[in-house]
Amino acid sequence: MPALAPVVFYAFAFDGAPVEPGQRGWFVAPATSHLLAPRARTALGRAAGSLIEIFRCRGAVGVGGAVRCDSARLLHVGEVAHELRWFALYCARSVANRWTPPHLVHEYLRTGDPELRAVAFDRARGAFAVSSDLARLAARVTIFATADADPALCAREACRLASRIARLDAPESLAHVKDHQERALASTLLARADARARTGEEPPYEPLAGAEGSDSSELPTYAA
Repeated sequence: MPALAPVVFYAFAFDGAPVEPGQRGWFVAPATSHLLAPRARTALGRAAGSLIEIFRCRGAVGVGGAVRCDSARLLHVGEVAHELRWFALYCARSVANRWTPPHLVHEYLRTGDPELRAVAFDRARGAFAVSSDLARLAARVTIFATADADPALCAREACRLASRIARLDAPESLAHVKDHQERALASTLLARADARARTGEEPPYEPLAGAEGSDSSELPTYAA
């Protein structure tokens, strides 16, 4: 195994996090009853709801991705439904150039106006029914981004489908797309923890490189 470099990093776990060691993308942390994931996307993949725990860990990470956690400090525990809905919207925006959204769907993607969400959902479903190929997949991403359903399920499916579009249309961009998804999801979850810290409810987290907030007007899409 390559030498492990000491590091401080964040880790995530939603309700539904696995408990048995040895699962890819997860690691054991001291004094926790379940495994933690160093990537927010990995944690979302096993989410059974929108309740999350965010930890600040000290340990080491190897070149091959092996993680050793010596200590894990709980920074935040609480509902993140709003943040998950934002992330689903982020995923829908990132593939908006793969179809022609109806006008009100386009307005919802542009503004995120909650007053438009229900009608955008209906219009996206209608477009999905008459679309094909990548346009059909992109419409389905928007369906999950506008659905009045479990936020964790919607965010997970929107993320999965947006990644599938990248894999089918531009396989060389898949790692880039996943990296942007990770930064978007992790930054909004960490911002939630920081907001609670500023109210005195929790100690502040220390931002890491690459975890800055994202302006929705500058959300990345992969090249055509």
